[in-house]
Amino acid sequence: MKVIYFSRTKIRNVRPLSDQTLYYTDITVVLNGVMRYSINHEDVELHAGDVIVFQKGDVRSRQEGGAAEYYSFNIITDEDDVLPIFSGVLRNQVNEEIKTLLSLYETYTTSYSGYAEEKSKYCVRILYHTLYEMSMTSRDNSYIIQLKRYIDEHIHESLTVSQVNKSVFLSPNYCNSLFKTHTGQNLNEYIRKTKMSKAQHLIIHTNIPLKEIASALGYKQYSYFSRVFTKEFHTSPAEYRKCITVVQKK
Repeated sequence: MKVIYFSRTKIRNVRPLSDQTLYYTDITVVLNGVMRYSINHEDVELHAGDVIVFQKGDVRSRQEGGAAEYYSFNIITDEDDVLPIFSGVLRNQVNEEIKTLLSLYETYTTSYSGYAEEKSKYCVRILYHTLYEMSMTSRDNSYIIQLKRYIDEHIHESLTVSQVNKSVFLSPNYCNSLFKTHTGQNLNEYIRKTKMSKAQHLIIHTNIPLKEIASALGYKQYSYFSRVFTKEFHTSPAEYRKCITVVQKK
């Protein structure tokens, strides 16, 4: 990995950049202000704490703007230097770790120590891998949001894990593992608990017959719905409603 350009810039007016197909990796870290870029002809607006990464072959442009402060790196890699590839915007990711790496890099590039150049290379490599990990976490969180939204929107159906997997085009094993890592529950558990939570709400707040509640939540057989509810709340739906009715009358 070699840095062919580096700057820490603090200016009153951001200069525009015309469309350019890059032959290097570009990392821009915004510290203050607003910057407006286009990545592969898609406009994005960056604010303090945001990072944008362009890869070799991406088309980059930048609009003229107001005051801003930012770091910019242009990096090329050797044929033997295998790095994970990612690009796009990372929102609000400039934490203390990133700031420390940027500060160290700046220090080493102005140092005349015999090892300063090697140290600066390690800083950039760590920065790149840290941003990559952040991009993966951001992507994973996006999948979790999509999965939860899909389950909520289809909770009235007889949902299967296979059906949910297909909504985000992930393999069943990876999808289930990802969901459990981020929520502590596998997809079956989450679907069941979401259905039971909605059943509980309907029993407490409506007079809808229990069999209709079961049907509205995708259970074709009331007996199965009743077993699942009883296991979740340690009482049957009928007994649960009876108790709630008694409490409400007091």
